[in-house]
Amino acid sequence: MGTGCKESTYTTVVEGVVINTGSRQGIDSVLVTLQDGVSGTAGGFNLDMNTSSGKKNQVYTDANGAFRVELTGEHRPWLNVGKKGYAFYLSDRENVMGSQLSFPTGYTGDVVIEMSAEASFAPVLFSKEATGGDVVRFNDLPYEKLDTLSDINKFIRTFNGVGPFAPYRNGVWSIGDKYRRYYIELNRDNTFHSRIDSVYIKAFETYRDTIYY
Repeated sequence: MGTGCKESTYTTVVEGVVINTGSRQGIDSVLVTLQDGVSGTAGGFNLDMNTSSGKKNQVYTDANGAFRVELTGEHRPWLNVGKKGYAFYLSDRENVMGSQLSFPTGYTGDVVIEMSAEASFAPVLFSKEATGGDVVRFNDLPYEKLDTLSDINKFIRTFNGVGPFAPYRNGVWSIGDKYRRYYIELNRDNTFHSRIDSVYIKAFETYRDTIYY
């Protein structure tokens, strides 16, 4: 009589907190999923691989954003988070693929996962002293604060004459509960004025106020 080989199983426990990138506060009711292995479309990538057994365990974060999830499976476990109105931003973990995080078997604690609340940036540019010869240049800047010349000039928008001007009629995606940085430049009568500034955008809101130049 032949003997069959039983697959080895491993238990993984992940404990940590999900926080709002902008406010740095915990996010409640985030769905945390720990799955056994990775599927062929993990993290939005079309991978020529599939080690997922289909096993998974799901929990929700508490009022402070804390969670603890446990799973016994046969493959390396992967974790992802989700909540309507929020997007995965980053983690203190090094092994990140798309929006999924890989964990070793055993216990891993003090995990910090950041999610960004959706918001939109749709300002109006205006000057009470505007003239027909004005040239206005405007661009939103990276959150990373690089501020190189290429950052400022990349996708910059140029407007001529008397405003008001709307650089993003449909709004541009932004991180809620956080300051949105921008660059604005005015050429009036061959005199240049420029500045880097910022405005605060609340979560789930669209900033439509006036930026004066």
